[in-house]
This record gives sequence, C-alpha cells and structure tokens, in this order.
Amino acid sequence: MPTRLLDLSDEILAHIAHFVNNDTSIPFPAFTPHWANFPVAVESSNRDQLRFRATCRRIRSLYRLQGLHLVVKSWGILEQWCHQVPDSVINGMRRIVIDIKPFNETESTSDQVDGEMLSMWSIFITFLSQFTSLEELIILNTPFCQHDIENLQITSRTLDLPTFDYLPTLKSLGFQIKCRFCANYIPRLFIPAAPKLLHLKTICPTKIGAMITNIIKTWSSIHPDKTHPLRSLYYRLNEDADLNEELSEINETFPLLEELYFSAHGSCNHGFHDSSTAKSEAPMIIAKSDSLVVPDKWAFEWHGVLDFELILFPRFPGRCTYTPCDFLDFVEKLGVYRNLRKMDCSINFVLHSEHGMPSIFMPATERGRLEYDRFVRAQRSKTIAYQGVNIDKLRRTGMTEAARIIMDEIPTLEECIFWTEVEISGPSFEVWSKYTIIRKYDDEGKSIVEVDPYVERFPVLWTSNEDGQCDTLDGLPESDTDDSESEGDAESDMSDSESEGDP
Repeated sequence: MPTRLLDLSDEILAHIAHFVNNDTSIPFPAFTPHWANFPVAVESSNRDQLRFRATCRRIRSLYRLQGLHLVVKSWGILEQWCHQVPDSVINGMRRIVIDIKPFNETESTSDQVDGEMLSMWSIFITFLSQFTSLEELIILNTPFCQHDIENLQITSRTLDLPTFDYLPTLKSLGFQIKCRFCANYIPRLFIPAAPKLLHLKTICPTKIGAMITNIIKTWSSIHPDKTHPLRSLYYRLNEDADLNEELSEINETFPLLEELYFSAHGSCNHGFHDSSTAKSEAPMIIAKSDSLVVPDKWAFEWHGVLDFELILFPRFPGRCTYTPCDFLDFVEKLGVYRNLRKMDCSINFVLHSEHGMPSIFMPATERGRLEYDRFVRAQRSKTIAYQGVNIDKLRRTGMTEAARIIMDEIPTLEECIFWTEVEISGPSFEVWSKYTIIRKYDDEGKSIVEVDPYVERFPVLWTSNEDGQCDTLDGLPESDTDDSESEGDAESDMSDSESEGDP
C-alpha cells in the first residue's frame, strides 16, 4: 500500500508543519532600511496552518499554532479580535501589521474627538496586550492620526503611555508612518512598553536625539538598572541632521547596538537627490589619491550632510551650512561603538578626480556653435588625460582604504556600505550604486578588507521614502492592497476549528 500522511512518524509530521508555516520564509525583522521600499512581507494568510492542524486529532496534538500573522486594516476587525478569537490563535500570533486609515472627523469638536480617541486607545491597548507571543509589530497607519492644519495637538494631549508593559514579548517594532506629527509622537507610546525590543525602525522630523533620548529616559524609568537591549536600528536621517551628532546620541542611548542603518532618503526625492534641482545631498567622503593608476597614498575629507557639488565647485560658498571635519574625527566617533557588526550610514563616496573626467553625455540644452566647439575641445583634452584610467578600480581601491581605517577603529565591524551616484542615460535618469565592503580573515587570523565584486544599483526615484513627510490627512497615500481582501483573510484566521478528520 502507498504511504499515507498518517503513516509518517511524529518527527516527519512536525517537519512538514514547519514548511506549512509561512513565517519561516520571512526574515526577522521583516522591515528593511528606508531606502529599500519593498512592500511589507507580512500578510494575513494562515489558512495552511489552520487546515493542516484540523486534519485529525493526532496532528492537532502534535502541532501547536505558531508564527501566525495578522494585518489589521479596519477598526471593526480589530474590535472583533478582542472578543471572538480562540486562545490557540491568540497565543500563536507572532507578527502584526496595523494599517488602519485615520478617521476624518472634520465636523466633530476637539473635545468630541479627544473622547473618541481615548476610548479607541483603550481598546487598542487591550487588543495588543492579549497576544502573549507577539514578537513583531509594524505600524503603517493608525486611526489616532487626526492632524490637520487647524488641529495639531489632539494626539499629544489625548493618548498616554499605559502604566504596564503591554508589549512584554515584542522584539521588533517598525514605524512606517507618513504623518509628520504622528512619526514624532506615536513611537513614544510604544517603545517604552517593550522591555525586550531588539530591532527598531523609525523616523523623526527633528534630530533623533531629541526624540529617542526622551523615549529611552521613559523606558529606563520603567525598567531601572537595565541597559536597553536594542541590537539593530533603522533610521531615516532628517534633512537637517549632522551625522556626527547623530552617531554620538545613538551610541549613548543604545550601547549594545550591532547593526546601524541610517538612510538619507528624503521626501519624494530620495534626500540624496532632489529632482527639482538635480543636486545630491548625503553624508559624504571625498577621496583624493596621489595617482590615478596605482595610488600609494589616499586623503579623505568628511562632510556631514551637504551638496557635494558646492564643495567641489563652491559657486555659492555661503550656502554651505555644514563645516567639514577631518575624516579621522568622524572615525573616532565611530570608535565608541564596541559591538557594531554592520553599518550603512548612506555615505556617498566621491572620487575627487572623477569630476575631472570627460562627460559621457552631450549637453541637453540648446547651445550655440561656439559653446558646442568649446565643450568638445575640453572633453577631448580630458579624454586624452584620462586614457588608461580604470575609474571603477580606483574607486574600489579608495573604498577599501577608507573602510580599513573605519574597521581598524571598530574591531567588531564586519560590513560597511558606501554609495555612489551614477548617470545611466544622462541627468534625467540616475541610479545609486551600493558597494558592500566586508572584512575577512586569512588562515593566520589576519584581517583582510575587500569590496564585494557584486554592486547593487537602484533608481534614485525608487529609493525615495516619504515616512514622516505628510503634514495633513489629505497628504496620506492610498493603501497598496485591497482592504476587503485583507479583512476577509483576517476574519478567516480567527477560527481554529475543533472539528477533526480521521483519527
């Protein structure tokens, strides 16, 4: 007779259950740095687990629901989950995404909205606190956002942090909120209530120290004599941020940090790239070598957040608002990170000599014959001067040397990222090249720093991130998924049927 499912051993059935669980294929944490604008991978799709467990009494006894996901896209569904879900489903929930659009209460008075928000906040806390195995929470939209031009303070004066840890098992928390005011305030209501938080993604319209430091002070008052356990931080740099200051604040707040991802991707135009002015802004290393072919010496200039064209070609010196600092001073600030393994600070690595190279593209604007002839003569001279120069090899050599200096200061660092802007078909279409520099060890245990041969490239516009950028309810984007379909999945996942198949 052919082997049937129930002829298999308990160990094999447990192995099958492992692959039935969709959670095992999703990384932890599920979110990515702000420049990587992938849709959230968490979905309300637990039917395979529920159906497998309902096969028979034996499988039901062997397999406990675990790694369940929930995406909440309506307030009605959230309320149902407070009262109509079996304990086996509640206890098996590992990841939740909150994507409830704000209510438009334009006809209500401020006091009425305050009362409604307070009542909803109480229900919301009850909803989250019931999940005893919840490890990841991602917030895209909340019903508590009532910010508009005439009423900016509803959330901050209405919602308060509960007096207990309502997220006791949470390890990963992501805020991908578009509203600028909520991005500043909502994290204060969640982070202090998560004593085991390891991974955090957030954005603050002001400097990170102003928000994070105050939040962690609250956390420390609730959990005295404990060091915050955070291991990885995903943060989008504010356009006015100075990376040197941010690095100092973060280390003091999270001394156990192992992975740091700072993204300089601004509102709708990446932050590196402003489509209206065709300029690039980012923390930047300008690398100068003593030779274009086989350099023996490198010199590095460090700039916090600045338009590099204004540094190289200072037509408007008064616009330079950040004072350049010595590269070694920047490296010294990194040296305080004693546990850091991976670092991506959106550093734009610029070869100073690269800007003397001949242009790949002819000018797009109309020019007279004399201007055209001058342009061609200049480019021809540059081409002759740069014959035999392998600019990519030169760039990799410079990156390796800069990364080596950084890694010598941070002995635990295994990987750091540098970025370079590249024109594919002229200024109208630009991409960012992402270089990964890694540390390896030879047989004798000696450290070797090298650039990964594979270079990732992303269109500038794709890396644009809008978290914390909208001022009003009207500015909030529409959802990328169908609400009715998600609600149907959420409702179907409420049931863990007791009915059994063959014994």
